[in-house]
Amino acid sequence: MSDDNGVAVGPRTVLSVSLRARLRRSADELWVGLGDDFFVLSGPAIRMWELIDGSATLTDIAAVVAREYDADEPMVLDDAVETFVPLVAGHVLHARP
Repeated sequence: MSDDNGVAVGPRTVLSVSLRARLRRSADELWVGLGDDFFVLSGPAIRMWELIDGSATLTDIAAVVAREYDADEPMVLDDAVETFVPLVAGHVLHARP
């Protein structure tokens, strides 16, 4: 899947967090963004965010989350791609193949 700028986000994508990203955490939500644009993460998406380290692929992240949440790994991977495409497009995350 690609963002509006043509950056592909898929199973082998490695993500890193922009140094300019702003974070706010509540009891059950994580708000991430740049400037006035924020994205709200909750549940397993927060755990996926926590696993972004600049070296793990989305497949690696999905495997951990699927194991921890006793969920279907391909479904978690699809959710990860869908969740992170807008954050790459919004420059909150950097993606590399």
